[in-house]
Amino acid sequence: GKLEIHFIRENLIISDRSNSSELLRWDMGVMFARSYVLQLSENVKRSNEQKLRSGKSTHGPKLGYISVMGEDGKKTHVPDPDKAHFIRKIFEYYIACTSIELLTARMKKEGFRGKEGKPVVMSTIHRILKDRFYCGMMTVKGKEYPHNYETLISNETFRQAMDIRMGWKKHQFQYQAKPYVFRGLVKCALCGC
Repeated sequence: GKLEIHFIRENLIISDRSNSSELLRWDMGVMFARSYVLQLSENVKRSNEQKLRSGKSTHGPKLGYISVMGEDGKKTHVPDPDKAHFIRKIFEYYIACTSIELLTARMKKEGFRGKEGKPVVMSTIHRILKDRFYCGMMTVKGKEYPHNYETLISNETFRQAMDIRMGWKKHQFQYQAKPYVFRGLVKCALCGC
């Protein structure tokens, strides 16, 4: 009873004293607004799906890419001249048996920075190593779509990095009859046992 809602364009006032025709007009307005929002949502989803099928990204550029105006007057993603070579190095160093910790330290030392200009962190390196965008595939909501942008690495390079990442620390151990407290944690520097 303390509030009144005034709709100037509709010439409608809603309060606890509103009659049934005013409340019905309010309900119809809400219904039409909901219908408009649902149609708008469907149109955006349909437009995004069409973009993805045609090989265009629905998001901003990934680290290592920048947005520029294309020949058709629309934005497109191209390799960032300052950062693209770092992305290639990350995959090359990782395939050369460098751990993510050492790789992060090396990239910081070489001057690789994130989008905000801050030094790169381990989670960013890990995310780059898992992202198929750099070899030509976009993953959106669990579905993969090929994109039309220039790739920074080959499919073979990505596959090698994935094989290393998936096989990391998955060594088989030959267990003996008695339990050993530090099994799998401590290794001999000479023989590797």
